[in-house]
Amino acid sequence: MIPKVLASRTTTRRTQMTLRKTGAAALTLAAIAIALTAASSATAGTTALCEKFENPCEAASVYVGHIAAVAEDPRFLTSEVDITCKKSQLLGFNLGLGNPLTIHLQLLTFTEDCLTENEDPCVVQSNEIGLPLLLRTEANKGTLQFHDTLILVSCPGAFIHCVYGGLPVLDALGSPNGETLATFHANEVPLEGQGFCPEETKFDALYKLALPDPIVISS
Repeated sequence: MIPKVLASRTTTRRTQMTLRKTGAAALTLAAIAIALTAASSATAGTTALCEKFENPCEAASVYVGHIAAVAEDPRFLTSEVDITCKKSQLLGFNLGLGNPLTIHLQLLTFTEDCLTENEDPCVVQSNEIGLPLLLRTEANKGTLQFHDTLILVSCPGAFIHCVYGGLPVLDALGSPNGETLATFHANEVPLEGQGFCPEETKFDALYKLALPDPIVISS
């Protein structure tokens, strides 16, 4: 009888240890899942333009209004010839917050002489202004992706007549302080073209936000 009792007790202890290990593993997995969910929620949360350095942005500080940005010397870098304009202007209207935040683009222009590197004149104009979407990725940073925006680049001297579209993504940076403007940066962003197009084209421009100023990319 004694050996049977001892064997029974040993089996019970082993079962309890197994259950404890299984329970601990389950708790660990649950904690990991909760942490991943929290991280995902933080990344996928709403995006807001905030007039104060707040995160999350208080309702009273959420910016609603016009957006104005200017880029000096924007460039279309192609596999055949580079094209530079003296200025590009972006005007839009921000309705508040979203996931992502929708900016209603009202104007996108390229002005004051657009020339190839060989001094051939070009016409650069927006055929469709489309819809930029701003998504916060981390504190005071995000991405600005253009949807349904079509830009015509026509340089007869270089045999280029191309309509560029696709979904170009710019890096967005809020005002790091009250003295520095927020920016939308196209850092040699690849473009998709239709028509008489170079084999490869990249867009390079740094748009500085004059309005609103200062502004913070918040949640």
